[in-house]
Parts: sequence; structure tokens; C-alpha cells
Amino acid sequence: MATNFPESIDVIVNPNASNPLSSPSHSDQHVIANTAIEALEAKVGVDNSTDPNSLDYKVSQLEAAGGTTTVEVLGLQGNNDLEVYGIENPTVVDTLDTSVWQSAEYKIQITKGNDVYSSDINVLFTPSGANVSEFNIITSSDGFNNPANFDFVYNGSIIDLVITPVSGSVSVRFYRTALKK
Repeated sequence: MATNFPESIDVIVNPNASNPLSSPSHSDQHVIANTAIEALEAKVGVDNSTDPNSLDYKVSQLEAAGGTTTVEVLGLQGNNDLEVYGIENPTVVDTLDTSVWQSAEYKIQITKGNDVYSSDINVLFTPSGANVSEFNIITSSDGFNNPANFDFVYNGSIIDLVITPVSGSVSVRFYRTALKK
């Protein structure tokens, strides 16, 4: 009898010290254990495995991509943990390849001093440009307007989200989700 792994988990009977070698079969126990170990090794893979079905290969691909493989599938990006401080000139804060992505939604937070401006931005990428809608605007104080402008700038199929302060210095945090074509 061989292992059923990885299709299903084996039910292995552990013998007691008082069981004879034939109940359960001693040789069957070794066959099950050995084939299960072989199946586990195949599933996990050797170091630097080139087998695309092995866990070692899949993890190394994620590490090589900087963990972006899963993120890329979901279209997630952002700098929530890493605020961009001291922006005084037009600054690219995100880049997308419009040959892959059709649309995106951003949550942007712009800070100037103690004031905060937050909004959502939807953008649809078309061959003629970016169709943009800003909504859900909220500020930390009355009369505080957006301290920076945003623009989507094309360079071939690549589009950059550019933040340009109205005056002085601002800080930016954002996250983005995107949908593929």
C-alpha cells in the first residue's frame, strides 16, 4: 500500500509495542512512510528547485519578484507604510502599465503641516488619455483645499501618477487597486 498524499491525507495506523510485526503489516508501514516522505519532498522541492509545482520554486519566484507576484495579480500598490515626505516639485508616486491595466482606484492622502486632504480617484485608461474622477473629498479643517494637484502622464503604455504641490512642501500616502484589461 502506497501513500495517498498529496491527493488526500493518509490514515496511518500506529502500532503499539505489543502488536506483532504483522498487525499492522510492518512492511506496509514502511511503504506508506517512505512514499509519503517522497511525496512531501516532491511537493516541497529541493533548494533552488526548477520544478514549477514545488513550493520551493513558488516561494523563490515570489521572493525574486519582491513579493509582487501576488500583489500584481490583485493590482495592489501603495506607500501606506512609507510616506513620501517633502514633495516640492512634480513627483511620480505611482506607475502603471496600461497594456496590462484598464482602470484603477486610488485613495490619496496629502498632508501639509498639520492639515490633511484625503480623496478617492477613479481613473480609466484609454488610448487618448486618462479619464479621471475625484470624489469622497474630506479635509481636516474648514477652508483647507487640496494642497497639491495630481495628473496622469503617459509615456508610451506607461502612465505615471504625478503629484505637484500648489505651494510649499507636501507629504503623500496612497494605495491603489487596479483591474486588468
